[in-house]
Amino acid sequence: MNFYNLICKAVLALLLICFWFIPDIGFADNSDYQTFSEIETKKIFEETSGEIFDNWIKYQTSGAYSDVDKTVLSFLRDVTMFDLWNYLFGDLPVEATINISKELVNIAKILNTENPAGGVIGLMESLTVKGAIKYANDYLFQHQMKAAFGAMKVKYTTEKTKVDSALQYIMVYKPKDKDTGELIIRLYSPKALEPPTSHGSVGMAMGFINDLADGEKIPPFIAEIRGEVTKTNFPYDRQWT
Repeated sequence: MNFYNLICKAVLALLLICFWFIPDIGFADNSDYQTFSEIETKKIFEETSGEIFDNWIKYQTSGAYSDVDKTVLSFLRDVTMFDLWNYLFGDLPVEATINISKELVNIAKILNTENPAGGVIGLMESLTVKGAIKYANDYLFQHQMKAAFGAMKVKYTTEKTKVDSALQYIMVYKPKDKDTGELIIRLYSPKALEPPTSHGSVGMAMGFINDLADGEKIPPFIAEIRGEVTKTNFPYDRQWT
């Protein structure tokens, strides 16, 4: 599994309107592409949490990574262990629907080793909401991909303030065969956050370590986690390989 911190203010600005609220989840139109169930999504994040921890250990011992990257990894490991929920297109406002459609296609094209930028994204911007959803659905369906997008609650108290926010995610999976495939997860934090107070268990099996200077906030970020996953013998379960 590989971790990347993809700081991109343009994308964060586009996604800011997508998730900066927690909508009431209702019945939505069925998608043509396969979606990860909420159980599958949670199982993937549970497995991912351990991989994030392994990467954090590597970052801490190598000396080649920034304090921001180390803190973002520790933060992600801490918050992805808690509640999350998937959205469907019908749950989102118009602006968010178009932005999510573009990001889904963008990530899917990376998995297909296609150029994600340029003409296609421009084309989608000119489509209606239904047209953008159809384009994304058709692309994912034609390539037999699975996808999910949603948010997880980020709520904690520091010595200075109470943080009540949300971390957003999009994941796209491309199968190689019936058991294995390549997965990209992107997590989006559109605004600077006061870091949690450092805490943890023996051996840091759970917890958070803040490597930032005193008073420094965790900046807005896009974190990408990419690698191959394989189904296990347990229902809905996949592990990074």
